[in-house]
Amino acid sequence: MASQCAPPLPPRPRATAPFLLGHAPPHARPPRCAALTPSVLAATRPCFLASTRVLLRPQSEEAPASCSWSPSDPLLCASPASALLVAWRRRHSPAMGCKACDKPKPNYRKGLWSLEEDQKLRDYILLHGHGCWSALPMKAGTNVKIAAIPSSVVVLTSETFDSIVLDEFYAPWCGHCKHLAPIYEKLASVFKQDDSVVIANLDADKHTDLAKKYGVSSFPTLKFFPKGNKAGEDYDGGRDLDDFVKFINEKCGTSRDPKGHLTSEARLVPSLNPLVKEFLNAVDDKRKEVLSKIEEDVAKLSGSAAKHGNIYVTAAKKIMDKGSDYTKKETERLHRMLEKVGI
Repeated sequence: MASQCAPPLPPRPRATAPFLLGHAPPHARPPRCAALTPSVLAATRPCFLASTRVLLRPQSEEAPASCSWSPSDPLLCASPASALLVAWRRRHSPAMGCKACDKPKPNYRKGLWSLEEDQKLRDYILLHGHGCWSALPMKAGTNVKIAAIPSSVVVLTSETFDSIVLDEFYAPWCGHCKHLAPIYEKLASVFKQDDSVVIANLDADKHTDLAKKYGVSSFPTLKFFPKGNKAGEDYDGGRDLDDFVKFINEKCGTSRDPKGHLTSEARLVPSLNPLVKEFLNAVDDKRKEVLSKIEEDVAKLSGSAAKHGNIYVTAAKKIMDKGSDYTKKETERLHRMLEKVGI
């Protein structure tokens, strides 16, 4: 059983004013990233980005009273052009001067940013980052616009809770939730092409009614909601990506590997294998009778199995119309197509 967080009583983070920074040459800019993980922060080069502002500061630190910031005191900033989150370490710069450090005076550009967008980014950093949120005073003018940060995880509310497969109940302050966040994001990306699979999370601090309804008292709590089961069942498996992918494949009938690729078993319906073998071995006069059996079995299937079963029916009809060599010729045709595009 993975470690979980019990609700603490955290001090409210201290708001600080935003800083506008200078420019950096393109080669000094780190690669864009969607999730803030310790490895990402450690690998990111400190630099200035054009049109950025500081968004995050360690909760244990006080606001700077002068230019004397330690290199170990990281700040986070965001680039509105690319939604890039990077680590930046504040150092004394003669070009900035002490006044710039003590009393930053951002050059607000009216009409370009919204408070709602600021709040979305604060919430994202609070969940996925490592520290407390910013820093832009709630009553201050807004001068920043951050492009939407891509995510395949569905964010739930009380109104959108009913059609979920796997749901994570999290709390923004929970360290274990932050550790799980990048893995959970990868899991959602793996199954983003499967309409029958929804990977979602819910802020249990904000939606206490749902947390109480499902008996959530520690975080993160993961629950699996199969179709027709609104009560859900606890997920007690491993917290690695491989564990999650295996669980979803077994429960939902999907066939994905941890990279999101289809496995060799994708689109197969094992229950139809005996009839397929009978169909291929039958003479032409008997194949129509076996095809009827296949259609009857497919009609009893549901979900993705029913959709894939219809492919069996279509292929069987093609064989009856075009002869037993149809599958061989079609396979060769597909191979030629793949070779042309270099796959």
